[in-house]
Amino acid sequence: MKIRITTLVALLSYFPLLLWAQCISIQNGSWNSPSIWTNCDGGIPDENSEVIIYHTISYPSSFTLSPSGTLAIHAPGSLSFSSLFPPTFTNNGQVILNGGELSVPTLANNNSILLNNASSVSSTTLNNIGNISINDGSELKASLEMNSLGGTLSLDGGIVNAPGIFTMEAGTVTGQGIFNCGLSSVSISTVNDEFILLSTCTELNNLLPIELVTFDAKRKQGTVHIFWTTASETNNNAFVLERSPDGLNFMALHKQAGAGTSHEEHHYSFTDQAPLPGINYYRLRQRDFDGNTSVSPVIAVNHKTSTLKAKIFPNPLSSGNSLNIRLEVAVLQEEVQVFIFNSSGKRLFQKTYSPNNTPHLQIDLPSLKLDKGIYLLKIIHSSASFTERVLIY
Repeated sequence: MKIRITTLVALLSYFPLLLWAQCISIQNGSWNSPSIWTNCDGGIPDENSEVIIYHTISYPSSFTLSPSGTLAIHAPGSLSFSSLFPPTFTNNGQVILNGGELSVPTLANNNSILLNNASSVSSTTLNNIGNISINDGSELKASLEMNSLGGTLSLDGGIVNAPGIFTMEAGTVTGQGIFNCGLSSVSISTVNDEFILLSTCTELNNLLPIELVTFDAKRKQGTVHIFWTTASETNNNAFVLERSPDGLNFMALHKQAGAGTSHEEHHYSFTDQAPLPGINYYRLRQRDFDGNTSVSPVIAVNHKTSTLKAKIFPNPLSSGNSLNIRLEVAVLQEEVQVFIFNSSGKRLFQKTYSPNNTPHLQIDLPSLKLDKGIYLLKIIHSSASFTERVLIY
């Protein structure tokens, strides 16, 4: 019994020290402001602290995390570095991102970085001799230069974007994910020497018949708006926009005619009216008039929406009946958008209902002249969405 009491006293005396060493953000602000932290010995975190960020934090200079230090950034938290002279974040400890964001001009990783749940680490220059794991739709980006000097890049459904210079002097790449090198994209399942496939990035860039300036996607009222711009096109017949639920298996979503041969800037866009739940991966497949194709980098959008409750009746129903929709809201605070898509994703019906209407809506199906089959009904109201399959017999 004496041994147990002594052990308990020792643990209780040590436990407050553990809590005190854990610096937790409580509001947005500058790292050097004590008022944004709680449980932080010395007022602000230092290189040996256990730092947990839930807010938008800025750091005004370079910073080195020691081997005993840890940094955890949880959604919607972010940490950015900025100063008159571009700062460097040197990681000798443990960095964990769980839906959070880390942004720094120069990142030197000597130990461990883990990205989960659509996290983002962006830099201008990245030098890695440690271990970086990119999972669950997370993105590791170095816009100018990415150098692998050792260690491991491990992907499990993640994305690595190296649009500038990529060099691999040492180290390995393992797992499955997307590796964008310049304007070429490689879906990888590689170990060690197989990674040499990426040495063809420069050659592929020189052969691309288009100069892709931008390719991006944004969430918008329950949809995803995808847009891209070309500075020039050579023998370009068409673009095929492709979508994937996992970053590996892509299906055609939309076909857009190209500009043939042109040295002028061209803008393209498409709205995905029925994005998949969770993370949506998009890429462009360019096809020239000779039948040759090239593939763009992959972009990802996390399609998170709150749930809208609604009742659809009757379902199933005959094509001669009207479809009734009852939203479980007292009154329509904002406009309601209703869509019907066929099994291939083609939009067959779209209508916007004004605010303050009754939450009971009706669709005149006979006027749509729909064939027998299964259709997808989607409703968007106040940034929430509802989706249900409708069977017409």
